[in-house]
Amino acid sequence: MAEYQEPPKGTFAEERLPASITDHPQVYRASGAPIKAVTSAAMAIPYKDWEGTTQTAKAQGRANGINNANLVFGSMPRAAFRRREYATRSMKNEAFPQLYKAILELGIWCDQALSDASPEAHAKLRQESSGIKDEWLIPGTSWTSAIINRTSALPYHKDSGNVKGTYSAMAVARGFCDGGHLHIPEIDTVVRCDDGDVVMFDGASLTHGTTPMELRRKDGWRYTTVFYLRSGMDILGTPQEEVERAKRLRTQREDNFASERGKLQQ
Repeated sequence: MAEYQEPPKGTFAEERLPASITDHPQVYRASGAPIKAVTSAAMAIPYKDWEGTTQTAKAQGRANGINNANLVFGSMPRAAFRRREYATRSMKNEAFPQLYKAILELGIWCDQALSDASPEAHAKLRQESSGIKDEWLIPGTSWTSAIINRTSALPYHKDSGNVKGTYSAMAVARGFCDGGHLHIPEIDTVVRCDDGDVVMFDGASLTHGTTPMELRRKDGWRYTTVFYLRSGMDILGTPQEEVERAKRLRTQREDNFASERGKLQQ
């Protein structure tokens, strides 16, 4: 057997992937997820309001030509490089309440699906999230966040911001769309992603990507809602404590700046 070689970062799954779609011991799949409410609410959101679309990508200074339309719900970690020095709840929770409500209900279903498929993986997830304050968790689950992708063919990647060794859950809703299955080259597996399927695996440890998609109609779609556990959330205080921490840091910076400016003027 040939030695596995990691695909170059940012490359896409090839069309020559086998048509047969298999299962693997490191991947679990459930069917019958309650995706109708998510699909209906997602379709009601104008395309321009999705992150990563042509409009928002241009506003954010992206020039790679790749659209990955998505919305993030749940909790957002600290990100000093984005000038967000405190963790916060995603603004999308309030901006799109119908979709957020549907995602919460789907999250509870996915959490139970993981528990049924692998009590060990579910116990590991609960253990890793046990030190996180309840305010940062999606109610009824051990995940902190959820992202919904709109007809996005994602290149090979690892979910580097997630806690390694924990399972995410990806719920699929699709119509008039061929392809768009999950390829995990390290274990030589293509996982079928049919309408209503939930695929569960350790996306922080295993490189994965989407096989090519082809819409049979102009209005075809493929939504994936991924629930995951963000790293670094266990060190957080309450949301209010996070805001207070950011205020203290800002005051310290201003004081240091004033002090240095005073020295220069002496």
